[in-house]
Amino acid sequence: MLDYLTITFEEQSAPYWMNDTDAVCNMIPDKRNAGRTIVNIGGKALQTLRDEGMLDKDILKHLTENDYNISRLDYALDSADPSANIRELYEMSLDKAKHQTMYVEGNKGGETLYIGAPSSARRIRIYDKAAELKILSKAITRVELQQRTAKKCARLAAAMLEHGERQAVQAVLRRALDKYLSAKWLYELLAGEHIPYHRETPDPDGWLTWMESKVMPSIEKHIHSHPNEIAEYALRMISMLEQSTRLLPDEN
Repeated sequence: MLDYLTITFEEQSAPYWMNDTDAVCNMIPDKRNAGRTIVNIGGKALQTLRDEGMLDKDILKHLTENDYNISRLDYALDSADPSANIRELYEMSLDKAKHQTMYVEGNKGGETLYIGAPSSARRIRIYDKAAELKILSKAITRVELQQRTAKKCARLAAAMLEHGERQAVQAVLRRALDKYLSAKWLYELLAGEHIPYHRETPDPDGWLTWMESKVMPSIEKHIHSHPNEIAEYALRMISMLEQSTRLLPDEN
């Protein structure tokens, strides 16, 4: 189910259901874009919309068809398997995962595993939902996908509308968590039909954009504090260019 949404829109074009329901949403002005509003729609607000008859696909369809900008999209899957072991997942890939963090919260022993850097476009949280809700009678382990950036959220929303919300998210999580799927409970939770992954068409000038937006600003920032290192880097680049030009065919 949808668990969190962040959207932006023109001040006079709020989604119709924001005014017609009791869902409480956090609205703040967009400081970067005058005349636009940022709205954070949390789990309680989304549940209110469901209670009032809206389906998750109705929410996504309305947002995508009316060109609302979705900059964060969270989707949660719950497992009731009592054998789910979050610490086992953490230990399973200690030597493989670059950004993996384990937390134990409170006296109840509720554990949370984060996969992905806090600033990354995609982050996954696996945690003991039963402990959070103080439920002792049954197991609830939640796997939560957090997708950021408007471009990636738009792609995920489109896949969810085309293939079904749960199926699309399962497919994304299977790819992201492939090294953890030897855990039977997780494998069963993410089992679903194969959904083809359509990669974006490569941008032929993408390398130049990257150089201008990432490399050059970094060089300008550090050129005075690390002149020798940057000079050595530049000489290596010149050497590479000289070698590559020698490999070019003679036009004569």
